Amino acid sequence: MGMFRRGKRRADFESATLPHIPELYRAALRVVGIETDAEDVTQQVYLQAWGSLDRFEMGTHPRAWLFNYTFVVSDLTRNENVEVATAPAGSVREFLSQNTI
Repeated sequence: MGMFRRGKRRADFESATLPHIPELYRAALRVVGIETDAEDVTQQVYLQAWGSLDRFEMGTHPRAWLFNYTFVVSDLTRNENVEVATAPAGSVREFLSQNTI
């Protein structure tokens, strides 16, 4: 579990990561450009980081680890927005039905 002590995992995680949340939000907002999407990205990053705690490598700074997640999730979110935003002038519903996974 890297730098996180056994039995104090949640408290250690929170103290190492929560101070970075405002920075993560601002970075996400710069990438996605929409406040609500940036909030969603920040929340998703935090949850993914918690779920990946066992893969955190000792010596890695939590801020760098969180920013890596932030840029990956932000980029995916931005690409989803671009795909919808560049829908053909015809029916958006038709476009989405043809391009849904």
